[in-house]
Amino acid sequence: MKRYLTILTLLAAIPFVFNACKKSALLTFSASGAVYFNQSAMDSLGLYYKLTDSTMGVYWTSTNIDTVSRMDTVTVNSGGISGSVTEFVLALEVRMMGQVSPADRKFRLKIDTEHSTLPADAYTLNPDDCVLKAGQVRAYVPLKVKRIPELLKRPLYLTVSLEGAGDGLDTSYSARMVNGVRKNVITRTYGIYDNIPAPMWWRIAYGVNLLGPFSTTKVRALADYMGVTLSYLLTANISVSYLDGMAKQFYCYLKARKDAGNPLMDKDDITGVEFPMEAGKNAVNSCLVPVN
Repeated sequence: MKRYLTILTLLAAIPFVFNACKKSALLTFSASGAVYFNQSAMDSLGLYYKLTDSTMGVYWTSTNIDTVSRMDTVTVNSGGISGSVTEFVLALEVRMMGQVSPADRKFRLKIDTEHSTLPADAYTLNPDDCVLKAGQVRAYVPLKVKRIPELLKRPLYLTVSLEGAGDGLDTSYSARMVNGVRKNVITRTYGIYDNIPAPMWWRIAYGVNLLGPFSTTKVRALADYMGVTLSYLLTANISVSYLDGMAKQFYCYLKARKDAGNPLMDKDDITGVEFPMEAGKNAVNSCLVPVN
C-alpha cells in the first residue's frame, strides 16, 4: 500500500514541476510602447542614393550574420552603385510592440563608438529623425553614410542601441528567447562594404587572360559598355562564348579610345591610383568592325 501511495504522490507532483519549468523560461514585460529591432535571418536593409534626375534609387540586401546565436549584424554592399555617388542613406528599421498612438512619439538611437569601426565623420544620424509616426508600428531612421575610400578595402561597422525617450516609448522588450538563448533586440550592428567581389569566372586564369586584372572601375565600365547590369556580370552562369566575344569587343572599344587620345582610366581599388584601362592578352584582335 505504501508503494502505491508513493507512486501516486510522484504523479501528482509532475504537473507542478512542468508548470514551474514553463514559468522560469518566460520573459515577461509590460509596456504600452516598446521599441526594438526585429533581427531575423530574413531582414533586409534598404540603401538609398540620388540618381542623376534627382530621384532616389534603392538597393536591398539581406546579408545577416548570426553572432553568438543572435542575428545582430546586417551588412550592405554598396559596390554596385555608380561611382559618381558620394553619399547614400541606410534606412534603419525600428519596430514598436504595444498600442499605436494618435500622436508622433520620439525615441533615441545611441551610437556605440567603442564597438563601431566606421569613423564618426563618415556618418550622420539626426536625433530629430528618430520618430514613430502617429498610428504606426514601424519607423525608418535615415543614416547618412559618406563613401570613404576605406570602405573599398574592408567592411566597416556601426553598432546602434535603442533608448526610450519618455513619450510613451521604452525598451522594456529588450530580449526574447530563441532556441534557449536570450536574444538582445535593442542593439543592432550595421556593416557597409563598398567593394564589388570579382565573379568566379574572373578569379581564374581564363577570365584574367580575357579582361585583365579585376577592378571595381573596370567591371562598372564593362557593364556600361555592354549595356548589361552588374548583377548579370557577377553571375557564374555566363557562357564561355559570350565572355570571349565581350572581351574582344571591349578590347576594341578601349583601343579606339586610346588611339583617339582619350583613354578610359582604370583605378586600383586599394591605392586609388589611376592608369589607362586595358583588356587581357587573349582579347587582342584585329578590330576589323569599327567600335562606337
